[in-house]
Amino acid sequence: MLAGCVATPPPTVGAAPVGEAAQTEGFPANMASHGIVETDEGVLLTPVAAAAPVPTADVGDRVHVVVYVDLLCPYCGEFEAANGAYLEEAVAAGDVALETHPISFLDRLSLGTEYSTRAANLVAAVADLHPDATPAVLRALFADQPAEQTAGLADDELLSVAASAGAQSDALTAAVRDVAYRGFVDVATSTATTQPLPGRSEPLTGTPTILIDGETYGGDPADAAAFAAAVDAARG
Repeated sequence: MLAGCVATPPPTVGAAPVGEAAQTEGFPANMASHGIVETDEGVLLTPVAAAAPVPTADVGDRVHVVVYVDLLCPYCGEFEAANGAYLEEAVAAGDVALETHPISFLDRLSLGTEYSTRAANLVAAVADLHPDATPAVLRALFADQPAEQTAGLADDELLSVAASAGAQSDALTAAVRDVAYRGFVDVATSTATTQPLPGRSEPLTGTPTILIDGETYGGDPADAAAFAAAVDAARG
């Protein structure tokens, strides 16, 4: 990674120990890997997540692109701006399975509002309650990404972003206002930043971190041509 936001493992508050099989209240369905998996067939539906992520094992003959992001990270926003449309088209064409892991380690840069946690909580809530809308919500959050050292989007604004992307319900409103998936966000972040990532020997050290068929992409995340070439090379 040539540029990015450096990860600092957060304390895990009230979460189950990593590797524990028991479910924790407030964990979403459809994020068993701790990420959202999107293919041309839609969002991959999986059982309720556990503290230990279950790596996504089979995406068919698609190139498996895995991206770890903090929704406040400006470099993640640059990656999305440069590559989001390409990835959306590649997913729709059946060429790519896109797996996005929203984590939270930049809360310290949102003036006490815990924006990174609240934005990741929204994604988890949508994945659980309105899974088909999750990819559009992720794209909308980047399209409306706040700057570091600001308060970020308020809860009502997060709900408006979700509604514009097709996710709206009383249950979602309650989940956003209560930060109902905070425990999951804490565990997913702690696991990613302290345990080896799937297929790697080291944990997450910053965002965006991008894996293409299990190999770390080392190019400039904002270089669209280089990224597309790397995906094409993996396709063979």
